[in-house]
Amino acid sequence: MNSDTHMEATLPIPSRPPLIKGGDAWVIIFSCINIFIGMSIVPKFEQIFKEMLAGQPLPMLTSFVIWNRMALIALAVASPLIVMALRRFAPARSAATASGTLAVAAILQLVITIYVLFMPLTGIIQTMPQQAH
Repeated sequence: MNSDTHMEATLPIPSRPPLIKGGDAWVIIFSCINIFIGMSIVPKFEQIFKEMLAGQPLPMLTSFVIWNRMALIALAVASPLIVMALRRFAPARSAATASGTLAVAAILQLVITIYVLFMPLTGIIQTMPQQAH
């Protein structure tokens, strides 16, 4: 039998939805940034505040971020995992909605963290005496 005319029966390969789609990359990117800030930047700011403020209380939101940084890191780690799990097991529309929601949450976490870390520094700068030019 000629190999050109011989046709084998092929079984269809079931397709799986991809674990990561284009929009999911934003969740991953902002989550990685939040993890980096939580692991390296927040402890440095905590040390700066201890040295510069000498026992003065920090704003409530700044204290919250410093004391709960591990929970914020856990949230940043969980977000991409949740998106990937939803891509695998949930309907596409639900996964896309969750991906967008988690991307917005990761962006808000980043913006709020940066804002509350700089809040005490702006207060210190405003209370510094003005130098004559």
